[in-house]
Formats: sequence, structure tokens, C-alpha cells
Amino acid sequence: MEQKLTKHIKKIHNRIGNMGVSKNLSVFITILFLSALLLIFFALPLISPKYSIHIFGGYQRFVIPYDAEVIDDQIYKKIVWIEEINIDDIDNYTFVAVKDQTTELVTIEKILSYDEESKEIITSPDGVIANRTSYDNIEGALIKESSNLGIFYYFVSRPLGLMVMSVCFAGALAIGYIVFVKDQY
Repeated sequence: MEQKLTKHIKKIHNRIGNMGVSKNLSVFITILFLSALLLIFFALPLISPKYSIHIFGGYQRFVIPYDAEVIDDQIYKKIVWIEEINIDDIDNYTFVAVKDQTTELVTIEKILSYDEESKEIITSPDGVIANRTSYDNIEGALIKESSNLGIFYYFVSRPLGLMVMSVCFAGALAIGYIVFVKDQY
């Protein structure tokens, strides 16, 4: 199997060589193609949010974490992964993202109890204070906190981050073209 793959790769390189395309140009075109795919991957939450949720199993959100620390009169937020949740699947002690309709802030709270008749849930943002909220304010269930790579992805999947990444890719590709390809033609 490995020999067939090696022969196939050599055949492709020979065809490219016979077409008059240098190895540097073929590498540059491959990198250009991979860069375009990477930019599409970064833009996926902007292009198609529903498809992005399906691929990643959830979406990222900037939230006030459960039992948030207040340091110097500031609450530090975190980026977390949230999955859509069916109201029928809600259990006690599930961590959910709750959106405050007046401030538009999203907090991670633990469900203490729920009442199906009144469609209200009693949650706690810190284990001490209890809040009464409606099912409509629940955005989804907490999956996990984002890692450093997830935080980077959160930045580049927003409009400003996508523009910064596009400029960086364009600059790197321009330098690669000047250094490796331009002098050969």
C-alpha cells in the first residue's frame, strides 16, 4: 500500500514537472490552497453558524463563569463551549448559560430545580444566591472552558480577527511568492 502511494506521488510530481511548473511554484500553490481552506474554517461561524454548531457540537461564548472571582471590583469573563439543550433534558445540577435580558450578560449557573408547570428554573451563579429564570433565558448547557487554542479560534472567528488573519496570510504569501517563485519566471 505504501509503495503504491509513493508511486502515485512520484507520478503527480512528474506530471507537474512535465508541465513546466517548478517545484517551488507547486509548493506555493499548495500553501495558497491550504491557507484559503484555513480562512474558510476560521470564517465558518460567521458564514454558517448552524453548520458550525453541527460540526463542533456547540458554539463558543464569552461568559461570566460559575463562582466568578471579583478582583479589584472587576469580574473576569471566560470563553466557554456551549451546546444547545432541549428543555426536556434539563437535570438538577446541570451547568447552563443564562442570558440576562436587561444587561445582555451571559452567566454560567447551576440548575438547582425546575418547575415544568410555570416554565421556570431556579439557578445559582455561585452556590449561595438563587435566581428564578424562565426557560427562554437558557442559551444552552456548558460543555467545557476553552483552551488556549480555543481562545485563539474565538478571536479569529470574529470579524476583526478574521481580517487580521487574512492580512497576515496575505503578507506571508506575498513574501513567499517574492522569495521562492518570482525569480524563477
